[in-house]
Amino acid sequence: MKWVFKNRYLFLTVVGTWVVLLDRVTKKLITDRFALGESQVVIPHFFDLTYVQNKGAAFGFLAHTDPAFRDPFFIIVPCLALVGVFYIFLKIPERAYLVMTAMSLIISGAIGNLLDRLELGYVVDFFVLSLVFRLLPCIQCC
Repeated sequence: MKWVFKNRYLFLTVVGTWVVLLDRVTKKLITDRFALGESQVVIPHFFDLTYVQNKGAAFGFLAHTDPAFRDPFFIIVPCLALVGVFYIFLKIPERAYLVMTAMSLIISGAIGNLLDRLELGYVVDFFVLSLVFRLLPCIQCC
């Protein structure tokens, strides 16, 4: 298979733009069509859509801390993490397409969540994966 993108920055820009747009559109669809906490089974006992407003990090970590700490924390830390992830992206060998794709998805997902926090003060989550004992309560789209 011939690699279409000769330039890693072009690749990141194209993938990033599409993923952030997909993130924004899917979250808008969920917030427009679901009440907060509402669920819809997609695959029984495995995958549901549930509208959640996550004010914390993964699995609601720090969600109940003082907003005076939490809100700036969840703006500053992701920005610093994005700088670090982008630096790693720059170090990926030119032909490591799978790694470049994975890193582009991580960067795009972080940008989508950062946009949620800046606009809404929380991240819109809606995927619920039920693995054995519902180990993953709710994860975001990207």
